[in-house]
Amino acid sequence: MENNRLILLDSFGQNFTSFKFYNEFLNVLYDYYHSVNYENKPPILVFYEKFFIDPMVLPLLVGLGIYLKKHHGEPVDLLLMNNIKTVQLIHFLDNVDFFHIVGKNNNPCFPFGRDIFKFSNSALGGYYGLNKDVRKEHKLRYYSCEGDAVDNFLVKQVLDSGNPIDIKRDFLQEYFYDKISTDFSILFSDKYLLENQKGKMYFILSELVVNGIFHAKSDVCAMARTKSFVSERKNLINNKPIIRNTTFVAVSDVGIGFQQSLQEKEIEEDYPFEKFTITKELEKKFGNKFSLDLYSIFDVLHYSVCKRRLGLIDLIIGCFIDPLTSKFHNLNYFRLHNNTAQIIFSSKHEKAIRVISQLRYKILKSFQIQEKENITLLFIDAKKQILAFANYLISEFFTNTQTASLRLFNVEFPGVHIEMDITEIKEEEEVL
Repeated sequence: MENNRLILLDSFGQNFTSFKFYNEFLNVLYDYYHSVNYENKPPILVFYEKFFIDPMVLPLLVGLGIYLKKHHGEPVDLLLMNNIKTVQLIHFLDNVDFFHIVGKNNNPCFPFGRDIFKFSNSALGGYYGLNKDVRKEHKLRYYSCEGDAVDNFLVKQVLDSGNPIDIKRDFLQEYFYDKISTDFSILFSDKYLLENQKGKMYFILSELVVNGIFHAKSDVCAMARTKSFVSERKNLINNKPIIRNTTFVAVSDVGIGFQQSLQEKEIEEDYPFEKFTITKELEKKFGNKFSLDLYSIFDVLHYSVCKRRLGLIDLIIGCFIDPLTSKFHNLNYFRLHNNTAQIIFSSKHEKAIRVISQLRYKILKSFQIQEKENITLLFIDAKKQILAFANYLISEFFTNTQTASLRLFNVEFPGVHIEMDITEIKEEEEVL
């Protein structure tokens, strides 16, 4: 065993979160690839000591494996030490289908294996007596147009056909909507969403998957789970326990990123939208103090506010604003990562999100009734609002980088990566 190739995942503490993935793990990988001892071989990721992987990190790990496999031309080694310290984690990863997806599985009862990581199947098993605390709906999902599965073959046929782009895209949208609504229906029912709200959520998630496959030219990995716990606080009047239900969703691709994806999008001739106007304005003000990875996030938000179809901005708005009551959900978070930059949306952006939400509603309405003159004016306002939001976030970053909503990383992790925390608080007479 070549010890200089070993990277122990448990060396990042007891809880391996997306924060540690971006801020620590990627730095260790960077040091490995730039070491004087580097011999053009992939690292070996080791599960040795007891630690916990946040389920929202799994799409990132899969994406990293895809990226490194493309670079080296071979799967990356996972060294699984199944012992009393690690068996709980390996059991969890097995239950959520991680090993089926990243391995060589060809059993049609489980997700098709993508041969992303190499590992010994003999390290799996030995779970007798462990708590089965993973719900059957808590599964890692992999969306692709490649593979031996019949449905993927049909999708690839449509993509390779000579049909217009809109027809291909609409087919993919419908196809992945059906898959996502099946994959996440029970989890989203936990949030007590109305049927039309769930339908909108499925549509937007399928739109993100289609963007990853169709525009970013990448497979897409997703994970969703729910978690409930009883707060120590109780209602002041009726003394009922307060229960917090949180749904976590992560979607990740390792595609071409926002800048190139937007560059390749075709804008309709009568569509009064100009690409990269936000970048141009920010470069005038800040020059090269910030990367295009950050600027292009604002460009994509600008495009998403102005587009006809539901998309990224609608997912962000839906994460925070109840469409029926207009209530703002202060406990929710939305993290948006592009290559080396990340924006974290939270309750402190309520004013900006509400303004953009109202503007978005007017734009969709104007498209519906075909008010071209009004659309042009609304697009001007959209640029103004997104630019104001960008300037606010950058100013906040200059004031205090530790608490800022912008995160800039030294190491690039390609693609677009999204995390949502959607929390609902309720009261119960009795907690089961």
